[in-house]
Amino acid sequence: MKRTFRIEDILTVTTGRLVSECGFDALYDLLGFLVGEVPLTHQIPRVIRICTPHLLRQFPQLGGPEVDREVARLHNQIRGAVKDRAPVREILAAWRRDVAAKLGAEFEVADLPEELRDPGPPAEGAADQFWERVREDPA
Repeated sequence: MKRTFRIEDILTVTTGRLVSECGFDALYDLLGFLVGEVPLTHQIPRVIRICTPHLLRQFPQLGGPEVDREVARLHNQIRGAVKDRAPVREILAAWRRDVAAKLGAEFEVADLPEELRDPGPPAEGAADQFWERVREDPA
């Protein structure tokens, strides 16, 4: 199955930086689509580790040096804005527009293959299962 997502939603997953205009809602939406169910908060780091390589296989240009430069540029702009008390929201909006113009605004994302969809243990009643998986997947 495929669905269209904005570049900043995908970059939120692949860069580890919350750059999406819709914030955590977009993160949960994209991850939920990829794994077939919305992950619980404690599952997000594991789901991101599973989903990032899948996204970068589909869109290798989003893992290249140009994205690294753009993220570094945003970091420097925000750091300067905080120091100068400038509006960070406007800087982030301009950055999103620039990145979308350079790399594309939207992408057709394919969901994860079924065998990769396990988001991890649920929050309740699975302590043994959780620790068993931690031992198997320490990353």
